[in-house]
Amino acid sequence: MNNNIHLPLKPTIVYGAGGHARSVLDVIHAQGMYKPICIIDRIAGGTFCHLPVMGEEDVNPDEVGNAIIAIGCNSTRAVLYKNITKKGFKLVNIISPLAYVSTTATLGTGIVVMHGAIIGPGSKVNDGVIINTCASVDHDCTIEEFSHIAPGVTLCGHVHISAGAFIGAGSTVIPGIQVGAKSILGAGAVSVRDIGDNQIVMGVPATQRREK
Repeated sequence: MNNNIHLPLKPTIVYGAGGHARSVLDVIHAQGMYKPICIIDRIAGGTFCHLPVMGEEDVNPDEVGNAIIAIGCNSTRAVLYKNITKKGFKLVNIISPLAYVSTTATLGTGIVVMHGAIIGPGSKVNDGVIINTCASVDHDCTIEEFSHIAPGVTLCGHVHISAGAFIGAGSTVIPGIQVGAKSILGAGAVSVRDIGDNQIVMGVPATQRREK
């Protein structure tokens, strides 16, 4: 096999024009599979990272079939995912070549895996999830739809993150813990017990501060 043969990049639209989108674009370029052709944002016009900013109505899914959502907010990402797929776009996975994804891990679609991230053996990452910079997802974890695992997080083995949860930067979840849907684990926290749905927990060890 000739490794010098380069396949043409696949045109892709990118939803979002914020700081997270800037990081996602960096991973897209490093991955070398897709070519961003425009940014989709509520306010069209101008450029973002040298790409034209356009409205959704300006792009035809029959001409540009691929899309990625580069927005950190879980609820916004979930709504967009549904709308984009209805329009006929295919949500692609953006995975840094500097990340490690086990061959026995299972990935959904519309996932972003940033530089330095690890997804261990037997783990399952569902649709629309963000595994951010240098986050570690150990063996046999489940990350449900539209969750966000922030930079520097450590998830030990058999952790279950329910849909729409946010695991804050630098936090740790010990083995076998379940984090409920749409809950937030604060930055730097250590979760040593299960967290219910719609909770905000912080500290070491993490304790409930309030319900969302």
